[in-house]
Amino acid sequence: MVLDLQQSISEQKAWTLTNVDFCPVASVCGQRFLKAAFPLFRPGDNENEIKVGNNGKIVSLTCCASAIPPSTIAAQSRIHLASLVGSATSNPTKYSIIGYILQHMRSGSRLVIRSAAGLKELVYEPIASGVVEELCNEFRAELEGEIHPVGEVLNSVIVIRKS
Repeated sequence: MVLDLQQSISEQKAWTLTNVDFCPVASVCGQRFLKAAFPLFRPGDNENEIKVGNNGKIVSLTCCASAIPPSTIAAQSRIHLASLVGSATSNPTKYSIIGYILQHMRSGSRLVIRSAAGLKELVYEPIASGVVEELCNEFRAELEGEIHPVGEVLNSVIVIRKS
């Protein structure tokens, strides 16, 4: 699997993966894991960057998701929002973070949000369908789909495409 990943990475056109985490320790641990797991990763131009193959880089930002620079959001073609980002009662809330990201996404890009359904809501906070529809209407986006797996997979997935 690592070889397949390495081959596909080296064949890609120029790309950047931006990882954002609120916890500085998590960002550092994530970078260390990537460097150890994939030998073709090498130091980037600064301490928050890892170069991958000939054309790629992984950038790590340590900040709240609602503080990601708008230009960074607009540069992404796909954004994955972890299920543990924010909550209905946190500050900022999960919904305000989703709204902030949708506001700054470029047309045609996708937001993939991890959620939960049924008993799995005991582990992860679900995203209310009505709120997703409201956010899509407010920020000119469309709900492309929701997947709620049955079995051992915990997270549901919601995919939103910016119009």
